[in-house]
Amino acid sequence: MFDVFISRIQVEEGFLNDLDLKFAEGLNVLIGSRGAGKTSVIELIRFCLDAPALTKTVSETSREHALSILGTGSVTVTLTDGNRSIAVSRTAEQATRTEPVQRKPVILSQNEIEAVGLHAAGRLRLIDSIRAEGDGPAKNEEEPLLAYIRSQTQERRSIFAELQTVRTQLRQLNEQLKESEALKKQHADALSSIEKAQAQTQRLTVLNAWLTAHSVRAGVYGRILTALQQWQARLQAVSTMPISVEAWPTAAGAEDPLARVRQAVEESRQKVNQATTNVDEAITELARLSATNDQKTLQYQEEARAIRRQLDNLQKGAGEIAKKLAALEEKAGQQSALRDVEKAKTARLQEIQETRKQYLDKLEEVRAARFEARLRVISDLNDKFGPRIHVAIERAGMNTEYASAIVSALRGSGLHFNDVAPVIADQVSPREFVELVENEDTEEFAKITGLPLNRAARIISRVDEQGVEDILTASIEDGITLSLLDGTEYKTTEQLSTGQRCTVVLPILLQQHGVTLIIDQPEDHLDNAFIVETLIKAIVDRKDRGQLIFSTHNANIPVLGEADRVSLLGSDGSRGFVLHSGHLDTPESVTAITNVMEGGLEAFDRRSRFYHGKSELKSHGTR
Repeated sequence: MFDVFISRIQVEEGFLNDLDLKFAEGLNVLIGSRGAGKTSVIELIRFCLDAPALTKTVSETSREHALSILGTGSVTVTLTDGNRSIAVSRTAEQATRTEPVQRKPVILSQNEIEAVGLHAAGRLRLIDSIRAEGDGPAKNEEEPLLAYIRSQTQERRSIFAELQTVRTQLRQLNEQLKESEALKKQHADALSSIEKAQAQTQRLTVLNAWLTAHSVRAGVYGRILTALQQWQARLQAVSTMPISVEAWPTAAGAEDPLARVRQAVEESRQKVNQATTNVDEAITELARLSATNDQKTLQYQEEARAIRRQLDNLQKGAGEIAKKLAALEEKAGQQSALRDVEKAKTARLQEIQETRKQYLDKLEEVRAARFEARLRVISDLNDKFGPRIHVAIERAGMNTEYASAIVSALRGSGLHFNDVAPVIADQVSPREFVELVENEDTEEFAKITGLPLNRAARIISRVDEQGVEDILTASIEDGITLSLLDGTEYKTTEQLSTGQRCTVVLPILLQQHGVTLIIDQPEDHLDNAFIVETLIKAIVDRKDRGQLIFSTHNANIPVLGEADRVSLLGSDGSRGFVLHSGHLDTPESVTAITNVMEGGLEAFDRRSRFYHGKSELKSHGTR
């Protein structure tokens, strides 16, 4: 009937030791007295298949429940996919499976239905769980985009800082070189009156030229050495990163298909090690060149000093002028080299910003496509449940992580960040905010947010200082609102009572298609009329669209829902076990329901009347 469904659960050790429970493709109902292990079965399924909870709190408590039940034992869940069986086993320490589980079941514990209506993230996960497979991009499609955007932003920040340093150095050199022409004239005048110093002057000119060249070389060697050392550190970090391909277990088959994978990993490790060695050799060679350059520089400086001393003896001040001029000529050479560096870094900065823009555009496309997919789901829900239940969506309406990133950047600044962060998050997208920060556009930022100009400037300065990576890659999600028509007005789930909240969430939840839906005691907080008139109808309508597994104390669910399998669990206080498991119409199932569940006889009576007086109870001899 369905692509994949849970066909069996087996437990070794713990409270449910030796449990072996089978499930049908349609509606499965777990019944039994409180403490018999119904909830434990559901939480072990969730734990074994690593099925996500719709809220973070439930995720933590569910895992604790499963581990307390399992102890040091193991649980195995078997899924049926056509003619194939997929066995997934898990202990507290590890999980094993024959192949990955593509579509995990949607599981809700007793309090999770209510929590879904209260939490924005839970409501969003609820809508996403209804989306058909392949309808819109998955959440994990953002991850490589965000990782690349973060990497590019970090590199941009580093390049920008280096560029600022170079430009500062150029400004300083420009100021120092303003006196160069005047010094050249003074130097020429002094030398023209010293005919005997002609040879020394020529030699000094040559030496100055050599010293200029060696000074430029020293700057080039230094920058390249720094870059190589940084690269070497990264290569060493990669080479020491642990990576191994585990041994192929004999239980998985005699032939090991991972040989080529291990070979590729080993070859990659060797290449990284070789690259590290090559860089080390380059650093050694560069150090040798730098040392030779330094030695030559010292030699030329000593000779130049000797000549200048001679010139000083011939004419007072001529040597001092020559010294200053030589220093300025060195600075002129440095200025030329720095201009080349400035040009290269400016080009790289522009390249990074253009590439990042493309990835940001792609990220927006992914988020827009996911919004449209969610909008289609919501439109279908409103057509089906309106006007009593109404679902609304706000594009990028859930920006909690973005606001938190702003708070983190402003913390310690003396600004009232808890007041400012929500204002910024509500009025400026992360991308727009980062562009304002990087462009230092204080006026536009103040205009958009309504903040005073001086305060806007402090915010931009602080965020720029702390870095924008977390802000730019913060998760921005769509906001979902679930409402119930109460009289003449709609009330959101945050405003509703517990029962009303469940009344909204349950019918939506049952719109899951092609995936197993597991709910623990859905009748909690619901009146019997809603169960009979609404919930049962939704269960019956959904039975042909995906497996259902319910635990319940309400007899109407298995009886009126036409359960394909009823499983009665029992307990002796120290261990839970299966007392009976079979189709609804078997005498044992009828007996179990009428004896254990409240309203069992009434439920069968209601079912009999529905089928025009054909009494299922009489056919089983229960009346």
